[in-house]
Amino acid sequence: MTSGLNSEEKCDKKISMARVVIVEDDRVTQKILEKALIEAGLEVLIAEDGMKGLDSIQTTKPDIAIIDMLIPKLHGVELCKRIRENSLLKDIKIILMSAVYQFSTFRMEIEDAEADYFINKPIDMNGLMELIDNILGPGR
Repeated sequence: MTSGLNSEEKCDKKISMARVVIVEDDRVTQKILEKALIEAGLEVLIAEDGMKGLDSIQTTKPDIAIIDMLIPKLHGVELCKRIRENSLLKDIKIILMSAVYQFSTFRMEIEDAEADYFINKPIDMNGLMELIDNILGPGR
């Protein structure tokens, strides 16, 4: 029995795999996120600071960017703003995360970032995976 796809179509399917850029300086968090997202069938790229994250996002134009707020070289809020200012990147869904910025005193800064979603650390992986499924929609 054949799948009904020729080899070119199969190749196109792989190319269209959803892509996520993780911008996080903590290696443990990087690895946890990377493992879960790869197991979910996503293409994952990692950047350990805001400048590398911006470069990776500009180069790869991912479907989703998961960005820690407290990252070196370019703060997560500033990175979000730069993504939103770029007409080629403005439709990327941004998930901003932090353990420090969960209090109401930082709510304005989070809102100014123009992120689509905010999650607290430690990360609820089941909640994150459900959020990503909702963002990507059916048939990804």
